Amino acid sequence: MKQQQEATHEYMKKLCDIFLCLGRQGLSIQGDREGTKSDNRGNFLEFCHLFAKYDSSFESELNQKISYTSPKIQNELIETTATVMKEEISKRIHKSSMFSIIIDEARCFKEEQMSIVLHYSENLHPQENLIGFVNCSKARDSTSLAAAITDVQNYLHVKGMVMVAQSYDGASVMSSKHNGVQAKIKEQHPQAIYIHCMGHRANLVITDACSHI
Repeated sequence: MKQQQEATHEYMKKLCDIFLCLGRQGLSIQGDREGTKSDNRGNFLEFCHLFAKYDSSFESELNQKISYTSPKIQNELIETTATVMKEEISKRIHKSSMFSIIIDEARCFKEEQMSIVLHYSENLHPQENLIGFVNCSKARDSTSLAAAITDVQNYLHVKGMVMVAQSYDGASVMSSKHNGVQAKIKEQHPQAIYIHCMGHRANLVITDACSHI
């Protein structure tokens, strides 16, 4: 039993290494069809079977009835990895003692997703980390969006820390100094100056310039 536990432990470590490698390279994890008859079962399973080709112990575990490679297990690996990464980011921000936030929205099929990026300094070197996406399809008013940002701060345990800046696009719901998201965040973080995202400003300039050609 002890030998089996050690073998399973080593097998799981290799599964996690494959998973983390795909994440670092920005590659998708799952495939559309992961059955044995599929020509492409997705990057995760294809890498697993590549490993098995050169590692007999890994192949033996992979061919077991319970191989820990199902879509449900893959989703659990994604959630676990995300939790560990967010905890690490939280620790780094606490060491920095201050941070800024960068928010943007994008439509994904029928959903409106809000991306959340935290910017902080680590040994005087600027760092940016994408925390994740928040589904804001149901309500996109300034109160709801500001509440979603606060929820993320609570999750990372950084709400009580100093936020020195906030960067969004120029839409009134975000930029209004009276009732926009930036105004509501300033109620919690008076030091958080609002900066109109440079990327969005450049896009406006280019669009306007092209319209006069």
